[in-house]
Amino acid sequence: MLEGELNQMANDNAMLLRNHNKTYILSIHSPFKMYWDALIAVATCYALVYIPANIAFGLSDTNRAMFDAQVAVDMLLVLDILLRFQTSYEDPSTHQEVFDVARLRRRYILRWFPLDFLGSVPSSFLGPDAYIRYPQLKVIRLCIVLRAVHMAQSTAFVTFMHWMSRHMNTSLLRLFLLGLLYLVTHHYIACGYYVMTLWETIDSKWDVPFVANDSTVVKYVGSFYQALATTSGSTLFPKTAVEMHVTGTLLLLGIVINASIFGTCATLMKQVNLVADHQASQFDAIRTGLVAHHASEDLQTRVMHYYDTVLGEEKAHSATAHGLDKLPPKLHVQLTLSLHVTFLRKVPLFHTMDLDGIVCLVQGLERVVALPGEVIVRQGEVDPVLYMIEAGMVDLVLTDPDMKSKPSQPRVVLNQLFAGDVFGSLDADSSPATVEVRALCFLQVLTRATFDAITAENSRLRAALLRTQLVVCRKTPLVAVAAKKWASNRKKEAKLSPLAAIMKDVRVKHMAHRLLRRQPHSMRSLVPVRRQSDDPTTIREREKAQMMLKMLKGTVQMDASAMQYVKHLTHVAAKRMAGARRIHRSILSETSKRVG
Repeated sequence: MLEGELNQMANDNAMLLRNHNKTYILSIHSPFKMYWDALIAVATCYALVYIPANIAFGLSDTNRAMFDAQVAVDMLLVLDILLRFQTSYEDPSTHQEVFDVARLRRRYILRWFPLDFLGSVPSSFLGPDAYIRYPQLKVIRLCIVLRAVHMAQSTAFVTFMHWMSRHMNTSLLRLFLLGLLYLVTHHYIACGYYVMTLWETIDSKWDVPFVANDSTVVKYVGSFYQALATTSGSTLFPKTAVEMHVTGTLLLLGIVINASIFGTCATLMKQVNLVADHQASQFDAIRTGLVAHHASEDLQTRVMHYYDTVLGEEKAHSATAHGLDKLPPKLHVQLTLSLHVTFLRKVPLFHTMDLDGIVCLVQGLERVVALPGEVIVRQGEVDPVLYMIEAGMVDLVLTDPDMKSKPSQPRVVLNQLFAGDVFGSLDADSSPATVEVRALCFLQVLTRATFDAITAENSRLRAALLRTQLVVCRKTPLVAVAAKKWASNRKKEAKLSPLAAIMKDVRVKHMAHRLLRRQPHSMRSLVPVRRQSDDPTTIREREKAQMMLKMLKGTVQMDASAMQYVKHLTHVAAKRMAGARRIHRSILSETSKRVG
């Protein structure tokens, strides 16, 4: 089969060069064809409404302008048939445009010509009284509905529908088209009802909402009302057998129409609210899970705030993310760049980089969400990661290196970073300051491993990134002075008298004994007996590690101190703990200092 398709494509290409009649073939993608299809679509819509009304109410007999308009429409429909014999088409198997005259004419005759011919009989060419002289033309002219079927396949109509679907909800667009179809259907039923009233004799005529001397508008409104009443289940009080058959047929037709309309509307309305319903279902499931796990009110509020904010901004991306996993590589790169276009405009780092470097870097970025009050990286912590702020604000805070600052001690904020700023370092150096989240932040993270992978064969990108790393504490001379003054004050506070130092140590020991007595027996059994040879720091880390392992296994409930322990985890420590199978001392050392 593949060989046959290749041979067919080769023959088509050769035919393009040899065929001298190609200049007389209209391309299906030409601008003229697009405008012509649009004109034919308008003419077809006009004929769909005018022809049944003209057959029933004789509009051409009383209005010369309408007759002239019908002549013009019939002429356009006939010209469209002639033009389609000289119009190319696209092969559905190869997606190649075919210009072979014999093939395109044979295809049109076998597929669409019978429908177009029946729907385009130019009865207006025979004069205004054509329906009187040739009553059979009334039935033939109703075949204009077949032209509407072909119109729905035209290039202009398909392009217009695609354009509309990009500017409004697809389900709402389908609902609008369904409403138009409902009105057109009742338009035909109303015209048929009026024809029935004229066909019946005077003696057996049923009750109608108009008289013979009424205007055409009054007659049409009355007929349309009867059509709506019949399809809605109301009876027309038939008196003859013909009237009963017509009424029964209309009632059955109304049942089918209403069932189809209501079922389709329900499906479309479900599609309209699909994303919102899915998001609400997710929220309910998350909230139920938090309650089932006995989460505190504060924790529930923070978790729901996170999901509410992230899903609120990312609902469109979340709805399509699973369907875009298998895109071709080129489309995947284009989609990634388009999703990051706002972020690329904010970060000055990308303004001086080459295009290939931007493409490589964006592919390796990982998005992280940080809530207000969280610590991204703590002073003295080793975190070889480069953070780029997409949205939000962070504070660069200078803290006590020994982690002994009092809660009442005012923070020293070195600087504030906003959207577009970069902080962190790809070197294995400790962080010179603490980075705390001030407002909800969306961060693009570049790790050292990703950096080495994407810059292995791109030396220019590596040099550009290494040149633009921000050292978070190197900002202005004013910041350095403030840091020096703060360190001096802390040094003065650390110089306690011997008696004050002894009393402070005694108070700490008494507080520890009181806390130990208040703990449940199950919690005290987890604390091993201290030996004189053990180092205090080692014992504290070992005890906390054992406690954390038992809480993770579910054998011990998490108390307030453990929750406080987890709360002070930075993003770096939390990531290490989440990915670790065992609790190592390196993971707990930084937080042990903070909590202790």
